[in-house]
Amino acid sequence: MPIIKCPECGRQVSSLAATCPSCGVAIAGNIVKCPHCGEIVLANQNVCPNCHTNIALKSQQDPIAAKNPSGSHRVAVGQPSVQSTVGKQGNQTGAPASDNAAEEQPNHSKSWKLLLASFLIALSIIFVGWYFYNKTQQDNETAAYENAMESNELAVLQNYLDMYPEAPQERRDSIMAHIDILKQIDNDWYNALASQSAYALERYIQEHPESVHATEARIKIDSLDWVSAVTQNTLESYKKYIEKHADGEYIDDAKTNFEKCSSMQVSSADIEMVSGLVRAYCANSANRELLASRGVDLTNADITFADDWEVKKVENETTGEMDYHVSVTMQAVQRDASHSQTLRFTATIAAGRLTDVHVQ
Repeated sequence: MPIIKCPECGRQVSSLAATCPSCGVAIAGNIVKCPHCGEIVLANQNVCPNCHTNIALKSQQDPIAAKNPSGSHRVAVGQPSVQSTVGKQGNQTGAPASDNAAEEQPNHSKSWKLLLASFLIALSIIFVGWYFYNKTQQDNETAAYENAMESNELAVLQNYLDMYPEAPQERRDSIMAHIDILKQIDNDWYNALASQSAYALERYIQEHPESVHATEARIKIDSLDWVSAVTQNTLESYKKYIEKHADGEYIDDAKTNFEKCSSMQVSSADIEMVSGLVRAYCANSANRELLASRGVDLTNADITFADDWEVKKVENETTGEMDYHVSVTMQAVQRDASHSQTLRFTATIAAGRLTDVHVQ
């Protein structure tokens, strides 16, 4: 006895039962099977509650017949006889086969449609991904090219050539031309550096102001000018350095040395003071006798001095004061006119006194 699920309450019931023992709905002759999903539904329902297929027509043609114990079909109340059913539909056993074929055909068609849709979606994703990847690569290449063209470093330019071998040829040509220019700039730099000449380095900066070596060249010029100033060790040499290198590395030392040189400059007042001390020394009889003991007889001589006074200031290492070194030509004429001498007078003046006097 086939058991079905009551389409009204869902309880199990025999398909041969006149009514459902649970809810009382008519069963035998009042139920049909949905030709699309196989769900048991009431014969008076037009739409399957499970798959929503319109079964209004098929429900009259495909009632679920109860089988008797001998295996023959029972005729449901209000339904056509077995013969009439067979006469209208042909072979009753062939009807379910036709319905199954109809069910399989839509399912097969849906499967192909799903496969085709999935393929198109996958193809679209691949295309979009390829597009954005290619665009990103192009944007990266363009940014790298612009950065390389603005750079003055050979490594940056060479890195572009290595990373983008498939870049447009005109861009690769521009990069290689830029590399040749930078190589020439480097060659000029090494030549200027090897010359150890501030002039050559200044010329290099004028010709290549944007070079990566420009800063290094300025530092080198600063160093060379400082060495020159110290070598000359004059007021003018330090003044020149200060004016040229206001922010130079040695500017503080240059200012100190400049002040020191300024303090050692001999003024007209210094010369007047020194010449007065020398004249007084030579006029002193005791000093003349001292000179005579050294072989220079100035006892009875009249002394005159030339205008070639050489006076230098020198810092006394012991006292820290300024000493004077003096040198002058003197003419000693004997009062009896017997003879005259041209002599060179040299001495050191420290703390207002002459020392280390030499006349020869």
